[in-house]
Amino acid sequence: MTTVDRRPEASSARRLDVETDLDPANLILVLHFFQTRNVTPLRVYARRVAVDGYAISVDVAVSDMSLEVMKLISAKIAEMPFAIRSAVNECGLQPPS
Repeated sequence: MTTVDRRPEASSARRLDVETDLDPANLILVLHFFQTRNVTPLRVYARRVAVDGYAISVDVAVSDMSLEVMKLISAKIAEMPFAIRSAVNECGLQPPS
């Protein structure tokens, strides 16, 4: 019996990098954009950043979403009052810097 690996290719993943105000609710708000499209991210990585610790960096890796939709999500997040920065990267699943 042959098994088929249906996992998405890590090399085809796109990453949404978001920096937000320090509030745990912002993680849910970022992920909500994927939930409404019925997309489960390959990976979500969040960490507290900045010398004073007043920001959260969120890295969401997705493989089954077009670049245009990812850019639209990034633009919508950038309009939110909690967003400091939002960008889409097409670099697979390398660890965030």
